[in-house]
Amino acid sequence: MLLATTIILGLLGLGLTGGGAWLIFLGGSWYYLIAGLACLLTAWLVQRRDGRALWLFALVLLGTLAWAIWEAGFDWWRLAPRGGLLVLLALWLLLPPVRRPLAGSGGLALGVATLLAIGVAGYAMTVDPADRPGSLGDAQVAANPDLGSAMPAGEWHFYGRTPFGQRYSPIAAITPANVAGLTAAWTYQTGDVRTAADVPETTYQVTPLKVGDLLYLCTPHNIAIALDAATGQERWRFDPKVGQDPNRQHQSCRGVAYHEVAGVPPDQGCAQRIYLPTSDARLIA
Repeated sequence: MLLATTIILGLLGLGLTGGGAWLIFLGGSWYYLIAGLACLLTAWLVQRRDGRALWLFALVLLGTLAWAIWEAGFDWWRLAPRGGLLVLLALWLLLPPVRRPLAGSGGLALGVATLLAIGVAGYAMTVDPADRPGSLGDAQVAANPDLGSAMPAGEWHFYGRTPFGQRYSPIAAITPANVAGLTAAWTYQTGDVRTAADVPETTYQVTPLKVGDLLYLCTPHNIAIALDAATGQERWRFDPKVGQDPNRQHQSCRGVAYHEVAGVPPDQGCAQRIYLPTSDARLIA
C-alpha cells in the first residue's frame, strides 16, 4: 500500500504544483503551489518509509484548514472542495497498513489534525453564513401592501413573485370552494428530453414567469421559451446550443429572470429582457 500511497500523493502533488504555478502567474493564490510541493515531499518521505511523512501531512491538513476558514469562513459548501480530498487522504494515511511501516509518532499528530478538520466540517454543516434573521413588522406590511412590487395581481415576475419573495398571489378567482372543479385549460410539451449522452442528473426545475400575456420558462438544455398564457401556444424559443458534456454534474435550468429597463419605452428593443444561465457559460477576464 505504500507504493499506491506514493503514487497517489505524487500525482496529486504534480497536479497542484503545476496548476498552482499557473494560478500564481495569473495573479491568484499561492496556496495550491505550496500544498502541491508539500504533497510531493510527503510522497517522497512515504517512499522512504520515513515517519516525518505523517507529520508533514498533518501540517498540510492544518494549514489547509486555516487557509480555507480564512478564505471561506464556516461555509460548508465552500469548505468542502478546499479540504475534503485532503481529509480523505489523511484517513488513508492513518490506515494501519500505511501507518505502521512509517516509523515515529506522526500518526497521533495526523489523527488530531484529521479530527479537527472533521469537527470543523461538522460545525460548518450546522450554520448558515448567509442567513440574516429578522422580521417584517406589521407597520411595514401595512405601508407596503404590494410587498415590494406593484405588478398586476395576475402576474408573476420573480421566482417568489415579488422581490420580497413571499410567493403569494393575490388573485381571488380560485377559492377552496371551487378548486375541486378546476380542469386543465391547456398542456404544453417542450420537446426537450434527456438523451443517452446527457449526465444522469438531467432535470426539469423551473418556475415559469408570467409577464403580460406571456409565460417564460426554460428547459434542461437551457432553451428559453415564451408561451401564450391563455392558449399555451408557443410564441418563440431560443436555443443557445449548449450541447452535452459528461463533465457537468447537472444538466438543468432552474428558471429565467425578467428585467425591465427603466425609462425605456415599452416598444423599444430590449426594453424588456429575459435572462437565463447556460451550462456552457464561461468566465472571460
